[in-house]
Amino acid sequence: MPLGSAVEKPEGEQRSSREDVLARLTNSSTLTQERLPMFNVVMDRQVRLLTTSIRQLTSRNVRVRVSEHEVRRFGDALADVAPNSIIAVVNARQWDNKFLIVADADMVYSCVDVLLGGKQRAAALDEERSFTPIERRLSERLLRLVMQNLEKAFSPIAEVEFTLDRLETNSEFAAICRESNATIVVTLQVNFERASGRISILLPYATIEPIRKLLLQMFMGEKFGRDPVWENHLKDEIKRTEMKIVGVLHEKFIPLNEVAKWRVGMTIPLNATTKTPARLVCNNKTLFRGEVGQSNGNIAIKVETVASDKQEFLHDLVSR
Repeated sequence: MPLGSAVEKPEGEQRSSREDVLARLTNSSTLTQERLPMFNVVMDRQVRLLTTSIRQLTSRNVRVRVSEHEVRRFGDALADVAPNSIIAVVNARQWDNKFLIVADADMVYSCVDVLLGGKQRAAALDEERSFTPIERRLSERLLRLVMQNLEKAFSPIAEVEFTLDRLETNSEFAAICRESNATIVVTLQVNFERASGRISILLPYATIEPIRKLLLQMFMGEKFGRDPVWENHLKDEIKRTEMKIVGVLHEKFIPLNEVAKWRVGMTIPLNATTKTPARLVCNNKTLFRGEVGQSNGNIAIKVETVASDKQEFLHDLVSR
């Protein structure tokens, strides 16, 4: 075979390779993540608030951090929930949708041990057994605490009220949207002195769609439309700006050959009277018209009308 010649693959192999690529893209659990800068700020606030709340609840040293933050399909994220976990289905009233908060078995057992004063364990002893009523009640208290702190974390962005809809231990009964829906999955690692656990927040994009534009902001309070603060600042700066105003008593068009005959001492008649309105001009733009008169021995112009009713910007400045 000559050097540099291309080797063509059989048509069947090309088709199978294309199908493999499409299959990998279709079956991939990770989706392209849309940048939501304000959501990162919300999660930072959630970590700080939750650290303080759990420390007050347990009277123990605790450390909370974000261990994972990714966008996945809801079905894949729900399938990865550990079998022995407690799932809180939370209703967001203002957004008219729901999301999930999941506490794994290690988190449940660690929280129970800490709250009841037992010996802290590094991991759950029996992950197959079902939770007792006491464990469910204490887990519900912890999940409500996470929910309340998340509500406070969102409050600077948008006012929202979270309510606990129900608790589930079987992930099949916690389906709140289609399996293909993109979902933000945030996993919080909670470490006590000798025990630890994980709390996951599953937020479908459909749930946060009402505040999506707010989460796209780069800074808190960023405006996509009118900004009253900037308008007031611009207005104040314009008011302090110095302008050169020229008073024009009258204008007359004269042929150039007549102007060439002008000499010192000649009188040039104007077709105007004392009642003819004068103009106040700035940069060749007529701003106002008024009557000519005197004030303390000086020629003055009394402003009577605005030159154009369409000058809304100027009229707005004058009225304020």
